[in-house]
Amino acid sequence: MQNLYTFLAQGFWHKNYHTKNHNAKNHNTKKVFIYTIFALLTSAMIAIIALRIDSIQSDIYSLLELDFSPTQKQALQKIQQNFAKDISFLSDDDTLLDEIFALAPPNLFSSVKLKFDDSNILDTLYPLRLALLRYETFSKIKNKAFFIQNAQELVHSFALRPLSPSQDFFNLLGHSSLLDNDKGLKLDIASARLYALDNITQKKYYFASARLAENINSQVLLDFILEARKMAEKSSAHLLIQGGAIFSAIGKQEGIKESIYMGGLSFILVGLLLFGAFGSVRIFWLALVIGFSFLCGLSGALLAFAHLHILSIVISTSLVGLIIDFAIHWLAKERYKVVSPSSIFSMRRIFLLGLFITTSGYGLFLLSPMPFLHQVAVISIFALVGAFFASFFLLPQILQGSVFVSKHAFRKPFLSLIKIAKPFFRKYIFWLAPFVVLFASVLLLHTDTQDDISKYSSLPKHSLQELQDFARISDTSTQKFILLESGNIALERRLMNDIKDFIDRYDGLSALLLSPKEQQEIIDSFKQASKDKDILRIYENLGFEKSQILEAFEKVASLQPLDLEQILSTRLGSDFARFIISANPSLHPQSYISFPHFKPLNQTDELEAILAKYNASLIDFPKSINESFSAIKFNAIWLKIFGYILAFIALSVAFGLKKSAMMMSVVLLSTLASLGIVLAFGIGFNIFVAFGLIISSAVGIDYVLLAQNHSLSPKERVFGIALASLTSIISFCLLSLSHTQAVVAFGLSATLGMAFCALGAIALTLQSQNLKKL
Repeated sequence: MQNLYTFLAQGFWHKNYHTKNHNAKNHNTKKVFIYTIFALLTSAMIAIIALRIDSIQSDIYSLLELDFSPTQKQALQKIQQNFAKDISFLSDDDTLLDEIFALAPPNLFSSVKLKFDDSNILDTLYPLRLALLRYETFSKIKNKAFFIQNAQELVHSFALRPLSPSQDFFNLLGHSSLLDNDKGLKLDIASARLYALDNITQKKYYFASARLAENINSQVLLDFILEARKMAEKSSAHLLIQGGAIFSAIGKQEGIKESIYMGGLSFILVGLLLFGAFGSVRIFWLALVIGFSFLCGLSGALLAFAHLHILSIVISTSLVGLIIDFAIHWLAKERYKVVSPSSIFSMRRIFLLGLFITTSGYGLFLLSPMPFLHQVAVISIFALVGAFFASFFLLPQILQGSVFVSKHAFRKPFLSLIKIAKPFFRKYIFWLAPFVVLFASVLLLHTDTQDDISKYSSLPKHSLQELQDFARISDTSTQKFILLESGNIALERRLMNDIKDFIDRYDGLSALLLSPKEQQEIIDSFKQASKDKDILRIYENLGFEKSQILEAFEKVASLQPLDLEQILSTRLGSDFARFIISANPSLHPQSYISFPHFKPLNQTDELEAILAKYNASLIDFPKSINESFSAIKFNAIWLKIFGYILAFIALSVAFGLKKSAMMMSVVLLSTLASLGIVLAFGIGFNIFVAFGLIISSAVGIDYVLLAQNHSLSPKERVFGIALASLTSIISFCLLSLSHTQAVVAFGLSATLGMAFCALGAIALTLQSQNLKKL
């Protein structure tokens, strides 16, 4: 350990560490020592990542800090888990659904629900006939209008009657909420299947669902879905499929395709650029620095956090430009020379300043309340520190003795471009500042700064259309729901009655079940009706014997109300449990979830006041995500502004107030110019645009630092800035080829920001120095 400390101290702080008196044996020993240290560190980091890889998550909850109570978060989690695990099907051909699941891979689903598996579905429904009565029927029984209607149904055959009068004299089962409802899914007694009616085509669509097994292969799922669509096409049937796992699998598949395509193209173009700039395949040792840096960032974050979101990792991959900047700035100085490890010591001051400013900027994200920003900050800081050490200690040893000479095909157009642009850079670029500020400000004032998650989807258009058709036909929606905390069925019903002016209908327990008290009221009503001579006369006039009528009344009057726990213990229990948060039905009071179908009206203070009276809340999931994204965005922007102030202070100490003001002006104006162009394209100021600009500004500070590094000649500085920016611009520009608007916005904003920062840094160099003959 003492040897390591002595080596690092000598090598880092003393320019004259490598002296002519050092013999080859001593040098080789130190090189082996460095290789061994980095090899051990790499092995340790790979082991950490392998052990903690399962802590990487992709669910929205580990990404956002939603402002919800524990009960609200529990409700959201329940809904999202069901959506993620359940696959739902609608088809106008019920036999097609049977054939599809007959061919499903054996380990794909843990359960499949094509139809109710009872020998007779009525055997399951009959004991629940009182609890499942429609509330409208309940009201009619209370005012005795039901018995007049029931008598008419006994004479005429127009009414739905699942059982004969001898089995269900009052046809309570025919008035079940599962059978006699106008919209949504209904139960077909004949086939024991759920179905929905398309109000446009008047076709009957049969419903089926399946729950995915644990740890399934997403490609196996997509292959199954593709085969199901082929079967539907072959049989000329219409098939609709939805499920969160399908959308995730499609997004993952598209993401992998785009990553391979854009990553491969980026690698080729950057490789050609670096080869042209340095003229040797040894320049590709930079990949070692990149790999080591990302290992530092990922392993550090996995140690720092219990869970890590995949988007934090994806965003942090954009650090590649900053990571290789250390090496490119140094190697720009070493062209046409034999590389010596000691030559990098002349760069240590500018390296340390750049490292301090960039890591401090990311470090400010740790002051945010957003876990997502914490993760980005930790990954970035560890990666940049790793890049510094790998570039300063490891890379010079690997590249020792190399000679880098720019290819003529690269050098000639590059130098010609600088000569042409030189007058513009020196005379006009800074005069554009007022126009840039005005241009960006006007566009920003007329732009919606709120995020819209619906625009960030990577799903193909046909998948989005299928999702809309499924929701329309099944008349289901899970994006908005009402959470009634510490409630019961009767309380939920009163709440829904109070907000009836705001909704068309709702799905919930009180829309399906009567409370035990309401069931008891029915029983009491039947007891009273059995003593009502007028009601008995109605049935006697139809030819029924009085004893037969009284027996039918007694059969209902002798029933016992069913509480929620008893209902959930039946075979239909799982269908009702989705509206309850607690997994333990014996817990009281319960918290209930209902899904209202809102009218096209703006939510008013009146609605909020009604919900508050019932200790209920409206959860609009997409709106909450949009608000959280916007909060993260503005939080990050404010922290970045503090980062600018910190950078200005650090630059002022190093270069003085005037120079530091000019350097920061370049970065700020470049950011505004990029923002203005992005807004002009109609993309909007969303969270991905903001992060693109934040990252490009961090890189931009690195460029203006290089512009002020007078240990390099002006030509070397221009070369280093141009090359460093081009490697990053290529990578980010290719993101604009993505099919996902969020990725396009991120790539375009970062590309423009880096391009303008690079131009501004070159302008700084050309303004302060007269370039000699290039």
